[in-house]
Amino acid sequence: MLWALSDPSGLPAKRFAEFNPVPPLDWLEAFSDDRYQHADLVRFGVLSCAEADNKLAFSLIHRPAPYTHAPWMSLFADNGRGAAWDDVMFYLAHWLTRHLNDPDLILWLAKRGGQLHDRFIWLIEGELERMARLERENKTAELKAIRTNAPNAIPSPLMHTLWRLLLTGQVKSPGHDLDLYRWKDWLQRDGLTATLRLQMRELLAPRVTLRKPFHWGDEDRDQAKSPQRLRDLVDWELVLASDHVHSLLPDLAKSKHWRYALPALLNDFQQLLRDALDLMRELGEADDRSDRSFWDLPSISPHWQNSGFSDWVVLIELVRDAWQAVYSTDQPRASRIAQDWFTMPYPTFKRLALFAASQDGCIPPEQWVDWLTIDDAWWLWSEETQRETMRLLVLQGASLEPEARKKLETVILDGPPRRMYNDDLEQDRWQSIVDYSVWLRLAKLEQGDSQLGEAALTKFNELTKTHPEWKLSKHEREEFSHWMSGTGDPDFEESREVDIAPRKRKELVEWLKQSPPPQRPFHEDTWRETCKKHFANAGVALGDLAQEGIWPIDRWRDAFYAWTENDRLARRSWRCFAPLVQAIPNDKLEKLAHALTWWLRKVAETIDSNED
Repeated sequence: MLWALSDPSGLPAKRFAEFNPVPPLDWLEAFSDDRYQHADLVRFGVLSCAEADNKLAFSLIHRPAPYTHAPWMSLFADNGRGAAWDDVMFYLAHWLTRHLNDPDLILWLAKRGGQLHDRFIWLIEGELERMARLERENKTAELKAIRTNAPNAIPSPLMHTLWRLLLTGQVKSPGHDLDLYRWKDWLQRDGLTATLRLQMRELLAPRVTLRKPFHWGDEDRDQAKSPQRLRDLVDWELVLASDHVHSLLPDLAKSKHWRYALPALLNDFQQLLRDALDLMRELGEADDRSDRSFWDLPSISPHWQNSGFSDWVVLIELVRDAWQAVYSTDQPRASRIAQDWFTMPYPTFKRLALFAASQDGCIPPEQWVDWLTIDDAWWLWSEETQRETMRLLVLQGASLEPEARKKLETVILDGPPRRMYNDDLEQDRWQSIVDYSVWLRLAKLEQGDSQLGEAALTKFNELTKTHPEWKLSKHEREEFSHWMSGTGDPDFEESREVDIAPRKRKELVEWLKQSPPPQRPFHEDTWRETCKKHFANAGVALGDLAQEGIWPIDRWRDAFYAWTENDRLARRSWRCFAPLVQAIPNDKLEKLAHALTWWLRKVAETIDSNED
């Protein structure tokens, strides 16, 4: 087949590309195999040197060009368009456009950099437009004929999104050469210039990486067959054009040129952050009420819970630092900026606005009380803004005038709106959520020396008496929607002996005993989310069941996968549960083999105990 397709007339390649039914995408691996050597150059019209090149290796779809198609030698890259195609290459590209609904093609292209030849882009865009036109005009007969011969030719809306990302250059190339350290050296030498500002936008531009999805179990495999979201097709991650940005920030902070430049860069950082969130929205995982920022950056103010695992949240920290630089010299401008933030979409900007309001003299108290009480007080109760709301109540609650304080306390006493939680919550569980949510916000006001009104004080004392186990942590732990501790963290030693509320532990054990257990053990959290966000509860509950000889395989499997999502979870799960894992019966071990080895591979990178 390779011999036939290499015919310079292009006719065998044309026949292959247009054959019905369409040849499968599996051919791509054979075509990309570097099986050709020096002696094969003449077959492709390339005049070889007399001395054989023993290291030369190339494939059918990545090969030297004959002189009729070779680009001229130049200092420039000819706009990155690449060498002209011969007919063979054209028809192979045409064949690939008959697989536009196959995510494996997208992944294959992304793995090789995603920078497509301009003629390939033209072919793909032409096919996308043709399919869209046929669907608009309801040409069912033509569409049916296409599907008969090429089942993956017509891209779904989700695949349209992936192609749009790839064709517009939003997919990060693994071979990029952007150098943030060189930029820092130029800033040190020349200060902030227009060219450096423009280059900084390129260096910190949000991008997406694509990988083959990993399916956790039968449920995920079923979703892959009938995808409802992009993660059912590909595993994606929001990143920045440059790597390891977090590691550079401490060095930049020491530079006087950087400190002088921060106020001037605020608008650039803000636009980059908006671009990142807009990109996340297009990927289906952000909207006006939800985004990933509270998970990837738990606190807008610096805090050791900010792990630095995700580089994209550097944009949030840069916006914060630039705003603080403005606030220190021009408070009226800083106030205007913060007020604009609250009008922008996405919780991230609400968090930034609430952080700004917690600074003395920035936002009038009546203004931030309005922010917390509009729209059924959504941002007062949302877990996405919880950390910043708690800090605001502690730091600025005492500054409230009686009218604003009464307005805020009335809304707190009403509790969170029911629509924020799942419909299937049992009444006892719902009441527990309401009581703790009300108590926590009143406790934060009191912690900040705010004088609670009569009704609020009565309710607070009543809840405190009923629930003596509810206490504020010296590390502000209750202000976060999730909490992680590792070696060196301030609370690590005191948290090594896991202290679990008996009621929650019992509740979770009973949930795990159900066969099959419901999908969600705690209000909005799935079991996988519980394994991450309520790590100790999940692990100890599994241990309690193990002591009873009960081993829920599916729940152990999901726990192992959840505990490999980052280094901290892997290390902590190893320290806490390695002896328990060793006790898993052999018959259960066989069923857990894949999940267990996946976890072992992750923990082996940072193992520091239980080595035997």
